Amino acid sequence: MSAASAVRASLSPSPSPAPLVSSGSANGSAFLRKSGHLYKKTGLARSWRPRFFSLEGTVLYYYKREGDSVPKGIVVLTGCRVRATKDKKYYSFRISHPQTSKVYDLAATLPSRSEDWIQVLTDAARLAATANSGSNLLPRQPSGDSSPRDLRASSVDAFHSSSSHWSTTDPAVLELVDAPGAALPNDLSERMEGLLVEFVSQARDDADGWKLQTEQRDVKAYVRRSSKIGAFKGVGFIAHHPHKVLKLVLELSRRHTFDPQLLATQRVHVFDDHTWVDHLTYKAVFPAAARDFVNMTHWRVLRDGSMVVVATFAEKNRFVKSQEPQIVRGKIIMAGFLLTPNEDYTGVHAAYITKVDVKAGIPASLQAKMFIKQAFVVDGLRKALDDDETSQQWEKVTNATHFGISTTECEEDEEEAGSSRSVDAMDQDDQDDASSPTQSRGSVVPEEGFPDVPEQFSEMIEKGVARMEAEMNDESSWNFIAERDGVKAYTKVDGSLTAAKGVGYLPFHPRAILDQVLDAAKRKLVDPQLALGMRLKSVNAQTNIDYLEFKSIFVVAGRDFCNLSHWRVLPGGTIIVVVQSIEDLALCPLKEPKIVRGEIHLACTKIVPNAAYDGAEVSTMAKSDLKGSIPARIAGKAAAEQPFVIHRIGETLKKSRDLEKLAALGKVTNMLFELPPQQKKRSASLGSAKSSSSVTNATPTSRSTNVPASRPKSATVVAQTAPKPLKMDTISRKIPQVMTASTSSAAVAAESKPNEPDVMDLSKTGKNTVSDVAVYAVQFGGAILALKTVGLPAVVHFFVVILLILFFGLQLHLGPSHMSPRRKMMISTFGAPDSGMILGTLQLDMTKTKKYIEDRRKVPECHLTITHIVLRALGEALSKAPSVNGHLVFGNYYPAPTVDISCLVAVGAGKDLGVCRLPEVDKMSLQDVCNRVRGDATKIRGGKDKGQEDRNKIMSVLPTYIIRPMLNFFGWLGSACGFHIAPVGVEPYMFGSCMVTSVGMMGLDLAFSPITPYSQVPMLVTIGSIGDKAVVVDGKVEVRSMLTLTTTIDHRFVDGSEAARMAKNLKMYVEDPTILEPMVPAA
Repeated sequence: MSAASAVRASLSPSPSPAPLVSSGSANGSAFLRKSGHLYKKTGLARSWRPRFFSLEGTVLYYYKREGDSVPKGIVVLTGCRVRATKDKKYYSFRISHPQTSKVYDLAATLPSRSEDWIQVLTDAARLAATANSGSNLLPRQPSGDSSPRDLRASSVDAFHSSSSHWSTTDPAVLELVDAPGAALPNDLSERMEGLLVEFVSQARDDADGWKLQTEQRDVKAYVRRSSKIGAFKGVGFIAHHPHKVLKLVLELSRRHTFDPQLLATQRVHVFDDHTWVDHLTYKAVFPAAARDFVNMTHWRVLRDGSMVVVATFAEKNRFVKSQEPQIVRGKIIMAGFLLTPNEDYTGVHAAYITKVDVKAGIPASLQAKMFIKQAFVVDGLRKALDDDETSQQWEKVTNATHFGISTTECEEDEEEAGSSRSVDAMDQDDQDDASSPTQSRGSVVPEEGFPDVPEQFSEMIEKGVARMEAEMNDESSWNFIAERDGVKAYTKVDGSLTAAKGVGYLPFHPRAILDQVLDAAKRKLVDPQLALGMRLKSVNAQTNIDYLEFKSIFVVAGRDFCNLSHWRVLPGGTIIVVVQSIEDLALCPLKEPKIVRGEIHLACTKIVPNAAYDGAEVSTMAKSDLKGSIPARIAGKAAAEQPFVIHRIGETLKKSRDLEKLAALGKVTNMLFELPPQQKKRSASLGSAKSSSSVTNATPTSRSTNVPASRPKSATVVAQTAPKPLKMDTISRKIPQVMTASTSSAAVAAESKPNEPDVMDLSKTGKNTVSDVAVYAVQFGGAILALKTVGLPAVVHFFVVILLILFFGLQLHLGPSHMSPRRKMMISTFGAPDSGMILGTLQLDMTKTKKYIEDRRKVPECHLTITHIVLRALGEALSKAPSVNGHLVFGNYYPAPTVDISCLVAVGAGKDLGVCRLPEVDKMSLQDVCNRVRGDATKIRGGKDKGQEDRNKIMSVLPTYIIRPMLNFFGWLGSACGFHIAPVGVEPYMFGSCMVTSVGMMGLDLAFSPITPYSQVPMLVTIGSIGDKAVVVDGKVEVRSMLTLTTTIDHRFVDGSEAARMAKNLKMYVEDPTILEPMVPAA
């Protein structure tokens, strides 16, 4: 019975909120209020859905649509924590509570709006804690022998005591209830008849003891003055046929339409068509547990034609077994509807009463403030009937009317069932979001160029582009409504927001279409409802701030919007325009109340040119919040007309005289053909890093092609997920030079020592102390105890215990992990190396190096090359950068015991690659490095490397879908954990902390190479060819021999300061090898 919906608001025996306080309260605290649309993660798919939120004091209500009477959920903010989170599409935050693993993930479309909500919710939680200092809502143990349970039982007994004497009540009510044709089962007759008399007496307009609390939308809400348990009544008129109203009340499968907090329903037993037993499960009032109720329900038509539906708790648990403590069993003392038809039988005067035992000792004053909204179930019932457009000939209801009551299977609201998952699941979602692969601008300028994105709006624009792709590509969510003038129109209702989409073809040059779309002043030509369109500010060549004002419709006030508009060209030539509302009152002041400021959550236009570039398929989409009170039909009609703007654009272009002029300008491209300057690091006020370059204007980082001759050559810098692209040669130029032509190597070394970072201390690496072992033992014991509380099958339990033993055994093998807060933040922020990489270049002057190599090679047995010097220099640089010289295991950073580097060796004319590992390379001489690389390369190319041969044999017989997981698994065991697995050729840390490869022999100046996941290395360095270039030296242009090194760095290991230090050291060592190893004078 829907009357049970009040009960689902009861709390579990955990700390609960204090009563709401107003500005006139005794403690002088302010009563907080805030409302508006936010997005909430719902459903098993964890998708974002708009909901309308209303904060009233310390209680946050949310509704499926703005204007709904009964909330879909309630969050009590006492003791809650509100913090910002990261998301690719929205500015998100999370509400959590220390006493439950459930959380609420919410988000706004603007950073300022998200910050406002975080602040006000935090204030509300703090206000509740202050007002309720030292107390909670748990029932206190009273003096004497009474207990909270005794008190609740006494209140229930008091009700039954009063009900047992129903024969002494108003005789008119007794006669009214005693209607034929609705007999009760014998064992329920006395109890239910007494309940009917009590209910009808309380539902009458002249019933005593009710206090008017509030009135909204023609529904009056009352509370019971002296009730020890929650009692509420709602009264209103429903302009629908009484038969239709009663049918909706009795139909269990549609109860959620007017009772939105229902989580699951089941009709478990039917006595007859008038009496049955329902099992209802309601969502929790966060952070409490959920509630379920087993209700005995009966309906009948009274002698005056009124219809009554009444419910109370089933006295025995024989129908449904209790699921406590996961779901707390509540009790409905009395609940139901009294539906009194009007004279012409076209509507009913509805009275709804619910009287429940809340089970948690919540003070009555708090109940009234939290649950008074339950009285507005009458309005929810009215709205559900308004939305039901089925036509049917309804008859007058009598006790002989048959509704086909039967038992049902359990029906669950899947959207809400998955909307409050555990913190661990939420954190996994965050990691998935952080590790989702994103593309970035390539090192080569694409034909369409790079979009010009203003720094102050870059994060907002990138989130809008991501939402556009998700919204427009989700074909299943759109409902086709019409096709007119070659344009297909679609709509979808998303909460209280209505979105519209149109798709059509326009036979005009894409540049002309884009010009029409971008010009706010010209929009009046294609949108008859627009009263004014103008550009307020041009942020840059591809981003503008526009103002749109729409005419009023009938009695509905006009709406205006202040929008940020950004356009760009995607790879392949597709053009997109993304529009979102922003808050800038200085630039665009309000005109309320005459004009109401609306909000465009997202509007976009997608222009896909044809092959001849003389036409395009155009798609438009708009999702907006018009604010204020607008009839649903008017809002729906306005939305349904939006898709046909495409046709009106075509009609306008037909009359244009500038088509040939625009077409002569050629294809549309972005405005940048050089990478924009490095972006300043965005403030982390919302806890989310700024998105890097566009997710769409990208080329794969591993691709290397020639720059088109018609485009200026761009800088070769890429940042794949990092907030800032790293350009190592730029960094090195900004660092004061520590070496001049007249400065000796020894002087440089002595001068640089005070500024050098401390060399990594390996004395304690990998050693477990007694305290470390004790921590592992406590963790293992806690895991075993926790496992015992879960009822797993014996086989599953055994395997879980084995996995735990292996896990903690591996922890003992690896030793303790000592990480700074910065290190933990970097590891948790970025995912695998394919998602968080820094790509950079380093230009090195080879003048001194070539001279050094020539001098060294005068010795017959010396075959020194630039590759050997780079390997040795990297070893020295890594020894001074301990954060890069290590590995990640289970999200923890472990420094490597030695500085090892691997060098990739081409085998069989480049058909295969071998690995030459240089252990402790920082302690080797240049000659040692040369001999080791030459020796290993000869062995690998001659087929004498057993490990290489074993790996090749296994690879040759396995299919690719087996090789990939096998590589990742054995690569993790060997390269991250340091295990030696001889049968498959896995060596401990076989790739070291850096891989080096050379592309100079292939004639390439530079190339970016991806880090292979199974190698588990923090960094990969590619050596290009040496060539003569014009460079500026001491203010003069000179031709120097220059070498380009390109790096691919896992951002989980390196941040900006560490990269700058490495760049400085590497540049110093490679440009002057005498710092590494001074020349020995010839004898």
